[in-house]
Amino acid sequence: MKRNPGTDGGDVNKIADTLLIGVVIAVGNQKRGVVLSIYNPKILYKVVDLLRVFDITYSGVYDNSCFENSLTDYIMLVDDYGINYLKSINCTLDGIIIRIDESTIEKSVVLALALSRIDRRVIEVLIAGIDYGLNIGLALFVDSELIFAKSYRSDETVIKMLKMFFESIPAKKKIIRIGIPSKLIQSKLDKFIDNLLKELPRDILVELVHEHKTSRQPMIVDDNLDEDSIAAINIALKTSQKH
Repeated sequence: MKRNPGTDGGDVNKIADTLLIGVVIAVGNQKRGVVLSIYNPKILYKVVDLLRVFDITYSGVYDNSCFENSLTDYIMLVDDYGINYLKSINCTLDGIIIRIDESTIEKSVVLALALSRIDRRVIEVLIAGIDYGLNIGLALFVDSELIFAKSYRSDETVIKMLKMFFESIPAKKKIIRIGIPSKLIQSKLDKFIDNLLKELPRDILVELVHEHKTSRQPMIVDDNLDEDSIAAINIALKTSQKH
């Protein structure tokens, strides 16, 4: 993992740059349906709970589902029994299939969240914005879509959330943008970054950006976002600064 990286060219960087010119940001704009074929009740309970946390609309699969609707554009979360059930009712398994077991519940749901917000099967860029302060704003974009925004009080919780997202989403390029706060909390931020670097994979680029004007609200279709989340969104949309 590197701080303040330079650009390496290519289409992936172009996609990252398009975030800077977005006009309207819709939070939770789901472009793909999610269907569940999970028969382990313990797994199903945890999956449904996480889907609700991330505000993901979902449905089950019934005997006539495959005939009444094409599942090509759906994301299918399945366990071993569930995939066998789909085959037994002659479902055409040409949607995005995510196999799930007790050890991959969080990873599978986060991947489903990311893929449900875009209309492609390949994720190019994952960007996180962090507004560091007493409350820590966190915002995550997959390509040009905002998939998650929330504020937290704990460094450890933010690092845990970042680790979950960045280890679950197989983007070609991964960037964390952190706003440079006032000098009063600079030492605390340095400790936060050091802990972050220890926890996350080394292929993630960490950039520092100036916080000037990041508290101003962009055109966002969501009335429930707090100021720290909005600042994190704006930080994610900014280019990095050299320090």
